[in-house]
Amino acid sequence: MRELGQHPYMEMISESTGPGKPWLGAEEVFFSTGSRFYLGYGSEYAVRRYSASGKLEQIIRRAWTPPEITSKDIATFVEEWLVRWSRKPGAMDTDRKDLLDDNYARTLPAFSALMADNLGRVWVRTPRAIDGAVAGSLNDYSIGPSTWSVFGADGRWLGDVTMPARFSPTEIASDYVLGIARDDDGVQTVVRYRLGTK
Repeated sequence: MRELGQHPYMEMISESTGPGKPWLGAEEVFFSTGSRFYLGYGSEYAVRRYSASGKLEQIIRRAWTPPEITSKDIATFVEEWLVRWSRKPGAMDTDRKDLLDDNYARTLPAFSALMADNLGRVWVRTPRAIDGAVAGSLNDYSIGPSTWSVFGADGRWLGDVTMPARFSPTEIASDYVLGIARDDDGVQTVVRYRLGTK
């Protein structure tokens, strides 16, 4: 065991009832392998790589301008949330008003998920506001196709890869991506996609 010091975990705001979490705010994301783990918080584009003993080995950075969350983003998020979670008869209009009155983050975080593949490359998912409608967190699976920025073991950006909608990768190798796909009813299936260049 080794302490890593203090790290931010999630964005919070002060409300009349106490501290609260705004919709679509930044949250800590992490991923581990057998010998390393990766940690990041979306207020900046910086992914920290630690050794198994807890030593900071590398910080992967990228130029980034925080994208503003627009009223259209919020409206789309609300409608997707209502489809999944507003189940009481006649409650949708009330639920919509409540959601629109809630607090929202001003900008999207730099990323919403991290992975390291079998070659030591780091994969960083770009967040979209609509993804928060799954479970209230941007860190859940992506409703639509997701974009992942890939960085080499030396921290250099190698390019972006688009993955299918409602798909969560669990293992990435040199020529395939293994993960969980979900259908319209949320039924999960293990799938494998070929990974390669065009």
